[in-house]
Amino acid sequence: MTALRNSLLLRYLSLQANVVPVLMRLRYRLFRGGPNWVQKMLDRVLGQIEQNLFRLSRDFRPTVSSREPLTEVHTLLCSQHVNYFIWAATCFQWCCGSARFVIHDDGSLTEDDEHVLYKTLGSKNLEIISRSDADVLLADKLAEFPWCQKRRAYNHHGLKLLDCWLLAKSEKIIVMDSDVLFLRKDLDWWAQWMSCSSLVYNEEPGNYSYCAEHFSGRDALKVGFNSGLMILDRRRHLRLPELEEFCSRFFDGYYSNAGRPGGDQVFYATLGNRVPSVPFDRSVRLTPLGPQMVQPEGVRAVHFHSCNKSYFAFMGIRYLLRYERQNVLRFLSGKME
Repeated sequence: MTALRNSLLLRYLSLQANVVPVLMRLRYRLFRGGPNWVQKMLDRVLGQIEQNLFRLSRDFRPTVSSREPLTEVHTLLCSQHVNYFIWAATCFQWCCGSARFVIHDDGSLTEDDEHVLYKTLGSKNLEIISRSDADVLLADKLAEFPWCQKRRAYNHHGLKLLDCWLLAKSEKIIVMDSDVLFLRKDLDWWAQWMSCSSLVYNEEPGNYSYCAEHFSGRDALKVGFNSGLMILDRRRHLRLPELEEFCSRFFDGYYSNAGRPGGDQVFYATLGNRVPSVPFDRSVRLTPLGPQMVQPEGVRAVHFHSCNKSYFAFMGIRYLLRYERQNVLRFLSGKME
């Protein structure tokens, strides 16, 4: 009965998701500038469908895997993006192999959030580090680095910059945002990238042209660097003295954006210019995907960054329900091998 219920549920959600392109065309083409009540009604319907697609993750079951965890995957997480992360982590295990997930709480996770995360992902390969625990653990490590302390206390970009690698246990780690969705299983492809000795990052063509005037020479930016998905060697790529220098020089920069001077993404972009670094191939994308939105052939993963969050459900989850329904059924049962 459970399998039948899950199958019917996915078909029902698929029908809802397939209505989305029609509703979005109505919203942005026919009724743009039209009656306000029509736009609000369409927005309400789209919002409800999005919530239904996200809420499906609450029924996922922990994966039963005979493999040893590939590595640690570190994610800074807020309460608002818990459902994103469950989809992201589950799809990562399906596409790339077993992993140990380490969640760094930005201070907003609730007891209910933690309960849902452990229920859907399991306690064996999941660790949640609360903001208060991280503050205690890093007090001694950052005692001699006052600018790093200030940067970490300023906003969430400092948490992602410092906590993900200072609190890691593996030498090589993956840093992944909660809005990265893997779409195709290819264990050999991922193992090849994990064996790479360089810093591996996701490419964002044309990024940083707006703040290049702040950097030159040794601090030149690795143009096109996006920190939403990275593979880092903690001993080879990261050093606190360099980070302390960076924080002291750019602390008065723009901090509301990861890609502005002083943001975590900009630090990694300067680091990518100092150490050997290489981008993922073009099968890892950032939204928008253009003509490949509906069926992204050849695309293994997508980072639904910034203002593209709604596409996570309307493109990413919709694609999985349409073309990978059997695998989503496995997510609901916890049997992915």
